[in-house]
Amino acid sequence: MAADLPIKVNKAPPPPPIPPATWSGFYLGGHGGCGWSQTNVGDFVTHDQVQGVPNVDVYSKPPADGKGCFGGGQIGFNYQYPNQVVLGIEADVSAGKVHGSSAVTELETPPPNEVVPFGSKLTNFETVRGRIGYASGPWLPYFTGGWAWGRNQVTQFPDIVDLANSTGVVNADKQTHTGWTVGGGLEYMFSRNWTGKVEYLYLDLRSKTYAVLFDDDVPVPTGRKPEPQGSHRQIRAQLQI
Repeated sequence: MAADLPIKVNKAPPPPPIPPATWSGFYLGGHGGCGWSQTNVGDFVTHDQVQGVPNVDVYSKPPADGKGCFGGGQIGFNYQYPNQVVLGIEADVSAGKVHGSSAVTELETPPPNEVVPFGSKLTNFETVRGRIGYASGPWLPYFTGGWAWGRNQVTQFPDIVDLANSTGVVNADKQTHTGWTVGGGLEYMFSRNWTGKVEYLYLDLRSKTYAVLFDDDVPVPTGRKPEPQGSHRQIRAQLQI
């Protein structure tokens, strides 16, 4: 009769509950995208001013509107509070080519006007930003802002009207701009270790002086190199993306 008694089996305890997903922790990743830029030409010193003659020239200086694409990587850290607010910091590096072109026109009386074309090309930019968002399930909408800097090149091409006085030389100069950035985005948590986001950033990289030629009414002597920064071969370019 003992053989017919039921056997008591101890059941294994249930597994511990899986903790809810959190945005807290370090992360790294890659990104890619496209952007738009605007380079505005400010005041520049002319030959007349260098020679002590009052400058009476009038110039038209439309901005160089550019576009292009870039890619890079980022690293950051988030901390999620019990009330679902997420604070973080992120640094990123991007390389590519966002470029545009325009021309500086000296308005002559009588015409024709003297037209000097130029190009502006942003080759890389970096940011260090704070982030604040609100975790709603797997979604994280956020705002971001901080410090930004980038490397830009301005290239001046030969005068296409006043060829008699033009040096015929292509001048180019590179400068590193610094400024600020602000934007926002929406991030989605696909799993505990993978997320994806869509983000928009506005960068204001302030102004820099470039050693390029925009007014060549007085020819440069044969064999003479363009003057260094600080001479009349300068513009102030306001770069914005």
